[in-house]
Amino acid sequence: MKPAKPPLTLVLLPGMDGTGEMFAPFVAALVGLADAYTIKIISYPVEGSMGYLALADFARAALPQDAP
Repeated sequence: MKPAKPPLTLVLLPGMDGTGEMFAPFVAALVGLADAYTIKIISYPVEGSMGYLALADFARAALPQDAP
């Protein structure tokens, strides 16, 4: 018997407001696919100001290291 493949991680980057709130309807639609996907919504910090490079580094650091 083949080992089960781990679910793919679907990474959702924040919108212009820095949150992932706009993904609520999309995530709700994926509920039936929980075996196929793990969903990770990245939100930027609300305190302080970050430039594009810092935001990219922040998002990159939030990516899963142990999953496809």
